[in-house]
Amino acid sequence: MSDTEIRAQVTRVNYHKESRSGFWCIIKTDAGTAKGEIRWVPQNGERIKFRGSWSTYQGERQFKFTFAMPDIPDNPRAQLHYVCHMAKGIGDSIEEKIWQTYNEEWKHIEPDVISGMSTTKFKSFMEAMSMLDKSQDYVEALTWLLSIGATHNLADVAFEKWGEETIGVVNQDPYQLASLPNYGFKDADKLREKFGIGDDDDRRIAAVIRYLIGQAMSNGDTATHWKDIQDGFVELLGRDKVALLVKTIGKMMYETKELHGWSDTKMISLMDAYDNERMVWEWTQ
Repeated sequence: MSDTEIRAQVTRVNYHKESRSGFWCIIKTDAGTAKGEIRWVPQNGERIKFRGSWSTYQGERQFKFTFAMPDIPDNPRAQLHYVCHMAKGIGDSIEEKIWQTYNEEWKHIEPDVISGMSTTKFKSFMEAMSMLDKSQDYVEALTWLLSIGATHNLADVAFEKWGEETIGVVNQDPYQLASLPNYGFKDADKLREKFGIGDDDDRRIAAVIRYLIGQAMSNGDTATHWKDIQDGFVELLGRDKVALLVKTIGKMMYETKELHGWSDTKMISLMDAYDNERMVWEWTQ
């Protein structure tokens, strides 16, 4: 059965339980009950775009979704209405006063300016506005990551780590995605063509090296043996590119100074790790 997309407003979250990808929720909406995994626990009044399929459970028609993202209005007036609907105690009258007073600059609202807007209502309004801003950042990052070939879950994990900086971080170095929990070099490498990174690109070769050393460091090691790097490299990119590995490691040691090596033991570490360990050793002498 092909996916169906619906846009719905949350009226109540009947159930939520933390899951690997966020939360498994049963959500009551104005379009019916929706079930599935979602990155956050929705709030009453929030609008969400779901993708999935309709089914029937115990005689009730329900929507089982596999994709969910905030459904954010695209103009200032509609966004104000959205925030007022989520905030507690903000009716049509106060909403109209806010728009008449601030117009498109309504996000610059100040306390004690709008008549009938108590301190409690103002606080609730500001919390809803904060949710809108965060949702907009998430939607922008998610939409962009999906457009370059990332999975929904990978995009969620990336936003969880980098927040509003997500697009900038990935644009600067798409192989940063390899550092995310439960993901690795191969996941990031699938997106390289979107960034003009070819098979033999220096950025790709250096990313493998950083990834392999990072994996060793995550196991408690501060340095990695050359053979382990070579074996891991061959597994990821093939034996025919070992010459590029040797060339790039040399460049990272002697030109960019990103790596430090020991010729007697053939161990290699990130320069930052080497400097930190050396400082500790000097301090303890």
